[in-house]
Amino acid sequence: MAKGQNMNILAEFWRIPSMKMFMGHNQNCFELIILIFEPFKGAKKKIQRQTVPEFTESSIKPIVYTEEKIVGVHSKLLNREVDINLLLPTDLIDKKYPLLLLNDGQDMEMLQLKATIQELVEKSLIPPIIVAGVVAADRLQEYGVASRKDYLKRGSLAKAYSEYISTELMPYLIYKYQIEHSAEHHVMAGCSMGGLSALDIVWNHPHLFEKVGVF
Repeated sequence: MAKGQNMNILAEFWRIPSMKMFMGHNQNCFELIILIFEPFKGAKKKIQRQTVPEFTESSIKPIVYTEEKIVGVHSKLLNREVDINLLLPTDLIDKKYPLLLLNDGQDMEMLQLKATIQELVEKSLIPPIIVAGVVAADRLQEYGVASRKDYLKRGSLAKAYSEYISTELMPYLIYKYQIEHSAEHHVMAGCSMGGLSALDIVWNHPHLFEKVGVF
């Protein structure tokens, strides 16, 4: 996927709260689809466009992101040790930040996510955010639809993974880091089976997430 496409897609996570679809192709010619929506809002409720803070050129300073790792935290629900890769603004100020939560956190470096986020923030295309990526284990069993396994019996741990995200990980991240509490500031995203997992989790936890990205 071209870097320009990557930036435009990520920028839309915070600009457009209503359903929107993007399609493109990455360098391996896999189709990219991103869905961004507000679940369970009701057709009659007026959806208001979110705004990105505006900055004058003189107020913009280089944004540097630092990498942090949470290693080997045991999850009772998953019955395994979980690693989390994080991207944090270096100069954290006394404020709360939106959260981008990713499946397949081990792929963040390959996706050049750090450089992309830094550039988007520096150009004021998105506000400063915190990124957390959950490193996958048995992704064919942990990713899927929580309510049932698929016809190949994949997704047997999807319910446990969904509960891990909602009852273990999210409360911990909000407690530990300067993350906004409101669901409107939380996005979850993933690729392939990780995208299906993200969609299912967001759909079933509207009190935690209002947007989802499916790659």
